[in-house]
Amino acid sequence: QTLTPGDPDLVQAVATTVDLLERMHRRAGVPLVAFSALPESVLPFWSRAEVCARAGIPFIPGVGETVASAADRGETVDFRPVDSHWNARGHAIAAAVLDAWLRQAGLPR
Repeated sequence: QTLTPGDPDLVQAVATTVDLLERMHRRAGVPLVAFSALPESVLPFWSRAEVCARAGIPFIPGVGETVASAADRGETVDFRPVDSHWNARGHAIAAAVLDAWLRQAGLPR
């Protein structure tokens, strides 16, 4: 089954995610930010940045896109074909994006 933007299951999933993020935000006691390991283009009808904005949580853009771009240039950033989780190089690329954003925002790293 293919999801579409108005699919009731998707609408409910987004609402539940926003609710959970709001709860985490209230209870965290520290600054809370989010990012996605997947480029926004992977699920274009479910913007992680928009979901975070609805929950009042800053979203760090470009993490998944930067790692995917490195892979497109031929860098080995994960364990494919066995596993799509990032390897040390993928984590290092993501960490650089996160560090730059946190520095600019003046948040602890």
